[in-house]
Amino acid sequence: MKRRLLLVVALAAPLFAWRLGRPGFSDTEGMYAEPAREMVLTGDWVTPRMNGEPFLTKPPLAYWLAASVMALAGPTELARVGPTLAALGTVLVTGGLGMDLFGEGAGLAAAVVLATMEGFLLEARLLRADMLLVLAVSITLWCYVRLRRGGGWAAALGLWTAVALGLLDKGLLALVLPGAAIGLAELVGGELGPRTVGVRLRALRVPLGIAVVAALALPWHLAAALRNPGFAWDYVVN
Repeated sequence: MKRRLLLVVALAAPLFAWRLGRPGFSDTEGMYAEPAREMVLTGDWVTPRMNGEPFLTKPPLAYWLAASVMALAGPTELARVGPTLAALGTVLVTGGLGMDLFGEGAGLAAAVVLATMEGFLLEARLLRADMLLVLAVSITLWCYVRLRRGGGWAAALGLWTAVALGLLDKGLLALVLPGAAIGLAELVGGELGPRTVGVRLRALRVPLGIAVVAALALPWHLAAALRNPGFAWDYVVN
């Protein structure tokens, strides 16, 4: 990783973390803060709860991160640090992806532009699941580019780990968003055909992906389903 890209991330860190308690909690943040607080209170990290009732409309990764901070520091604004770190990771990944595709200058410019965007900066300071998904999708796309360029097992492992964590954060969006972007890019590039599809699938090492996703994302889904009758309805439909 280029030193200048790491410098961009280091300079962005104080910008993202300065006065992390501002602005005040929004309504949507409460939907993450309260289940996290109740996880710490009850000791049940499988079933998220809102006001004591099961709250199973979203996967638990954002709750887990916030609850981990609350367990150490109490229910304070520091619970926002998970999305903040995810935003810094996204700046790093965006720069790395830009460097791989267009060269060092373009990658640095992409990282700087992203780090100084108002909307991105605001989202980095809110206790929501969106920034974690952005990081997961960004890593997935970067690893895919690396696989297309001859990347080996490490790139494939990174891709599927990002997908699995994305599934624990926002469900199937972690597959749909990068899948749509990759499919569109291949289609526009004129490289989507029977032969290339086979080559791409072999590069993705799908059996490895199934194993990684099963190891990381499946256990919580099974545990939540066993503990909560009607889990599938609440989680998928409701």
